[in-house]
Amino acid sequence: LSSVDLSMYEPSEEEMIQAREIERLATEKYNQSTIFDLNMVDEAKVCTCGKCCDAPVGERPNFCCKSLWTMSDSLTPIGRSMKDGLTKLLDLPSQQPPTFCITDYDLFKDRFINRNVSECASVMYRSTMAKSRAGREKLEQSVEKTDENSQLRHGSYRYFLAYMFKDLRKRIELPCCFVNRVRETWPTIDSTGSMD
Repeated sequence: LSSVDLSMYEPSEEEMIQAREIERLATEKYNQSTIFDLNMVDEAKVCTCGKCCDAPVGERPNFCCKSLWTMSDSLTPIGRSMKDGLTKLLDLPSQQPPTFCITDYDLFKDRFINRNVSECASVMYRSTMAKSRAGREKLEQSVEKTDENSQLRHGSYRYFLAYMFKDLRKRIELPCCFVNRVRETWPTIDSTGSMD
């Protein structure tokens, strides 16, 4: 095959309009599930609360809880909503960051690191998903490989998202310290029955 010199190619006005629309839609979709502007993600991962660690390979990179306040100029609308929800929940002064990690606040632990609450959220999520055919299929596939701790972790994550965004089904980045605390509370159990 001969190589084609694309440097001489001039896109049509219609192609330029389509490219801008694709870029706009991609940015909009990104901003509906991410907390920080794309160019600030690495900076948001720097831990200042003392409870974060790197996300396991293959998982979304998480962020430090305090970056919601220290990087508030870089928040997407979803990020601002999460910051406002945590500010209200933890009863913080308007623009001041928490004194310590969000997972150290009793009110936070009582709400999101609580077995009964996690069980209820997990049941609510499954009943919501069961209302659609696609949801039922997804549930049937996951039930066989889900242990109790996995359901509790999932319930805790879902309740946090429901509290912040009034929607159990949203898939949004979570503060790394919160994910770590949930994993410590309900660790993964491997096929031999030992905990990771």
